[in-house]
Amino acid sequence: MEMARAAEAQARAEFEAAKAAAALEEAERQERLAKEKKENDEAQALLEKEEMDKGGTIRKRGLGLTIKQRLELLQNAEERWLENYRQSLADWSERNQFEAEAYDTSSALTPIQSRIEALRQKGMMDVAS
Repeated sequence: MEMARAAEAQARAEFEAAKAAAALEEAERQERLAKEKKENDEAQALLEKEEMDKGGTIRKRGLGLTIKQRLELLQNAEERWLENYRQSLADWSERNQFEAEAYDTSSALTPIQSRIEALRQKGMMDVAS
């Protein structure tokens, strides 16, 4: 009976730990979404300040930014993009760590065989050839 209680207590503790980890992950996700929403809103505000004139060039209205400020915004955009790219790559790697594509590397085609197979797959060559 004591073993059952100990196992139940251990299972309860593991469940609570998993629940806490899930709550923390959700909080981080919500924080990331809020940050992305703020960045999107800022970008939308900047886009709304742009107006196309009849010649097809973009005129900026009311931005009043110095070149230095514009460069800082540009550098921040690159950093944000790199951060998002790294996060996306990490998510992809985690998702495909165990479910990745498996390739048969036990045999190899000659270059001509490879080309013929590629043409067959594209439907540019008859299978009977």
